[in-house]
Amino acid sequence: MREGDQWVEVKAVEGTPQGELALIQLALRDEAYRTAVRRVKAFRRNYPVDYRREDAAMLAGHAQMARGYYMKAHEWYVRQLDEFPAGDLQNESLQRELDIANAFLAGRNQVWEVCGVWSLEIVRLSATGEAIEILMQIAERAPGSELAEKALMRIGDYYFDEENYRRAAEAYDEYLVMFPGSAKVPFARSARAQLRAARAVYTTYRSAKYDSTPLIDAELRFRNYRADYPDRVRADGIEAILVEIANRRAEADYYVAELFERLDRPKAAAFYYNQAAKRYGQTLWTARAEAEAKRLGYAEPAPKGQPPAQP
Repeated sequence: MREGDQWVEVKAVEGTPQGELALIQLALRDEAYRTAVRRVKAFRRNYPVDYRREDAAMLAGHAQMARGYYMKAHEWYVRQLDEFPAGDLQNESLQRELDIANAFLAGRNQVWEVCGVWSLEIVRLSATGEAIEILMQIAERAPGSELAEKALMRIGDYYFDEENYRRAAEAYDEYLVMFPGSAKVPFARSARAQLRAARAVYTTYRSAKYDSTPLIDAELRFRNYRADYPDRVRADGIEAILVEIANRRAEADYYVAELFERLDRPKAAAFYYNQAAKRYGQTLWTARAEAEAKRLGYAEPAPKGQPPAQP
């Protein structure tokens, strides 16, 4: 048992904080998890200022996890971390919190015992929202730590896998702000966050009929990735993605030009036809856009200045 900075052997007997904590540990070892939790509650009532309350709360969390009651375990770890924010057992409990969040995101439900009129019922509820909150709390409680890094990355990965790309990009961006590329951050993980953020933003682009801001943002992100990780460009297909983005931006400008034509604004239409033809290099739309600009009588070099406001 922990006694200050040392571990000593203590008899498991009632009447002292050392002995009662040993009884909790004994119950946990014997898989008497209900008994362990009950003893923890009694310990905290009997010893309201003892430093071993940190150990007791953590052991209650372990017991509830062993029973499969992950949300109840989380509540015990929160009590411990709130009461001992810089305690010796912080990392161990935060790791358990990470395990709980991962389990919830993997599909494990909350489990609750509900007393009915005639019986004790087991209720299972989804815990996705709680998992995200737990991960954010880990990052807040241990800023700059490896656990915080894993927690933020897990949030981004979850949203990405669920195809919630806007939130995924936000989570990866937050990760990159807190863990910029440095010797402290694993190279591969930082690169992965940057690449996934770029892909997440790119995926939010719908079509030429909609706002092209995601295309512009994604292009900048992929170019930054190419500059930051030149050795990965080929394997990750960055050049092909940039070519695809150029084609889609040219298509978006071509679509705007057509809108201006329908509004009988040939100069504005020509501006966007020329932009589609000249601004993005050689694309699938270059020849077609050049022909349309020439048809309108406004063929010119790459446009300069501010474009006409889009209709």
